[in-house]
Amino acid sequence: MKLFFSKRITIPVSNFSYLETIIALLVYTFIGFLIAPSDPLLITYYPFYLIILLTILVLFYGFSNALLIIFILMLVFKIGYVEFPIKVYLELTILLLVLGQFHYIWARKLLQNKSMLAYKVYKLDELSNAFYTLKISHDQIEKNYIFKPMSLRTNIVDIKKSFNEKGDHVHQFLKMLSSSFFVNEAELFFLHKNKLYNVDDTTFSTEIVIKDLMLIKAMEDKKSVYVSSFKNDQTDYIAAIPALYKKEVKAILLIKSMPFLSFNRDSMSMITVLLNYFILESIKLKSVYLSISKELKKIENPLSKVFENQSLLLRRKDLDTNFYYELLTLYNIKTDFDVNSTLLILKVTDKLLAHLLLGYAKKRLRVLDLVTSHLIEEEITVISLMFPFSEQSSAYGFFCRLLKMVNIEEQDPRLIFSMFNVCDLELANEFANLIDIAPHNKKRQSDQCS
Repeated sequence: MKLFFSKRITIPVSNFSYLETIIALLVYTFIGFLIAPSDPLLITYYPFYLIILLTILVLFYGFSNALLIIFILMLVFKIGYVEFPIKVYLELTILLLVLGQFHYIWARKLLQNKSMLAYKVYKLDELSNAFYTLKISHDQIEKNYIFKPMSLRTNIVDIKKSFNEKGDHVHQFLKMLSSSFFVNEAELFFLHKNKLYNVDDTTFSTEIVIKDLMLIKAMEDKKSVYVSSFKNDQTDYIAAIPALYKKEVKAILLIKSMPFLSFNRDSMSMITVLLNYFILESIKLKSVYLSISKELKKIENPLSKVFENQSLLLRRKDLDTNFYYELLTLYNIKTDFDVNSTLLILKVTDKLLAHLLLGYAKKRLRVLDLVTSHLIEEEITVISLMFPFSEQSSAYGFFCRLLKMVNIEEQDPRLIFSMFNVCDLELANEFANLIDIAPHNKKRQSDQCS
């Protein structure tokens, strides 16, 4: 899966910017030569037409084109004028440098805003896909709820548990289909660049070729296809159910055998829901591992040291992989576009107080905010809150409101807190796993909660 932050956000610029700049200056010089052969750049005329042209070129193309224009002006002044107009040349040089710097600052600001917007659109698409999946399957779930009220919920819980444990997730998923829907024989394949691969082939090295009309039709139509649409000799399967992610087929389940009474629309609808949920969990887990493995290859990246620590998500089962996936996304946004996010970490020695703080925090989170928690040697509860695109002042205000809800003071000896920029992951990890929380280690704020 291609991660959100792996796609570079840039400001579109013409591939022929230098050529266009040279042509524009040559045309202007030629017209000026026709008007005044002794003053081809018309520097003695009012208004100063050359400034208008240079301002447009530099503001549109940037600092590198400004340097090219400075060089071209020097050549024209040297060749086309009897006496080199040093004063005019220096004034134009200063103007071009200032305009180039303004273009750089403005383009940087646009990139920051684009990265923030792209992340919000990405989160909106993720929530929209989940909503429409739920809406489509709602009618079928409602019909089965009276007869099997715990079936679908139990299966979803089983899928989530399987991803939190080591083992063959695909085998456990197929086993669950067999026990819940009596699917006797089925095969699950992943798709990569419209080619089938075995679920164990994580490197996509060996393509699986299956020339079956039902499989081809399911991949083309991007919807479930059943044996009723084919003749007996056209397919070896009774159902082909694709799993979609962002309108693309990521996997396909081929059912070869199941009892006639179990092969009904309700069962197929529930299998479709569970398959899509299973694939989404697989993609999310795979994205986290791929992201971390890429970062570990960067020697100078501080994340390489952070993820080597024993307490992080690759070696701890009690940490939230969703939280660290979003944390890694925001870290890359900060690195690429200097758009900051804040991480607030609370360490609580009292379990009841930790339970109250975590409960109130989950109720008061905004749309993009995230929260997770874990224990340190069964003694200290660490609550981590992520505030995307927010400064530390915003996180501190949330912290103050949280203290008011549980009616405690900031100096309470049972609590210690600290705030970090999203790029300071190594420092945040060191704080989150520090056992000693004596008062002298506590982070002080200049303002108190009022």
